[in-house]
Order: sequence, then structure tokens, then C-alpha cells
Amino acid sequence: MANMPDPKVYEGLIDHLERHLGPFRTAQPPTVHGGNRGFSIAVYKHPDHDMFTAVSNGLRFQSITTLMPQEFVCSLKQEQNTFAQAIVDMFASSAVKNGRGLEYDGVIDTGRPFIPDSRIQGVLACPHPYAGEAFDLFPTGEKPILQLITLIPVTTAEIAFIGTNGADELQARWVERATDLLTIFRASAV
Repeated sequence: MANMPDPKVYEGLIDHLERHLGPFRTAQPPTVHGGNRGFSIAVYKHPDHDMFTAVSNGLRFQSITTLMPQEFVCSLKQEQNTFAQAIVDMFASSAVKNGRGLEYDGVIDTGRPFIPDSRIQGVLACPHPYAGEAFDLFPTGEKPILQLITLIPVTTAEIAFIGTNGADELQARWVERATDLLTIFRASAV
């Protein structure tokens, strides 16, 4: 179970996020839907790429079983940034409700497409494909205290492919085909 560390141990986290994701743009409070969901969502805009990133803020303080405290991340193009926020909200809320975090290569299949006019039916939890290796753990170095889990929207066919071939094979396919993972309206890579 993730410990409830002193919030001061996370000093520098905002700088870490802005270094890799770009400047902070806006936030949703934890009370956006009424009661307190236990986390807020911050949005960052990359200065060089059409990439808006939604990041949960506060999930690390919830009573969730994980290897280390976590926050969830989803990056999409500017016109889809509300979907990125909704994805982080949906899966972080589920983690709080179920008391379980995510591990890399974990797939969450919602059982049906959940974004209108898309084939997206779930997410793959993995390192961020565009933010650089140093992004995924905070602080970068020998003793990280926070894991940033990126939620990549996946199609029905990709979920089936992972079940048969594994997440590494799908990620290799994405690289091989130069799949644009910043759009939820993309074709399946398989």
C-alpha cells in the first residue's frame, strides 16, 4: 500500500512536470463533480509539440495498493485535451474506488468504446512515449518516491493483440508504424 508521506517530499514535482510536459495551463479541482473525488487534474501544454497533458494531483495521497505512490497521466492533441482530462478522471476515480493502482503493461478494458466516434475501448499503462525516460519517476535518480503512469488510449483490436502478444509487441508495432498516440481518433495499429 502506498504510504502517506509528508507532502513536502514532493517539492520540485511541479518543476519536474513542467520540464517534461511544458508549462501549466489550467486545473480541475477535486470537487469538479460535486463531492471531493480525492485528486485534482492539472493540464500542461508542451512548448514544441501539439501535446496537452492531463495529470492527476493527489492520487498519491489516497489509500491505494501500489508499488510506490502514483499519479496518472494522459497526453493528447490540443483539441482533444478534454478527453485526456476525462481519461485521467475516469481511471484515477476507479483506482480510488477499487483501492488499486496500475502497473506498467497493465490494460484496462472498459468492454466497449467509451469515446464518441472512436475505437478507444481502454488504456494501456506504460511509460510516457514522448516525455523522455527521466519523466516517469520522481525524483529522477536513485530513490524515486513517485511513479507517473501514462494512460495510452487503446482500441478494441489493440486490447485483443495485447492479450495474445503482450504489451511490448504492441508498443514495438506503434514505433514501427509511427503511430500517433496523441489522437484518440487514430486507426488501430493492428
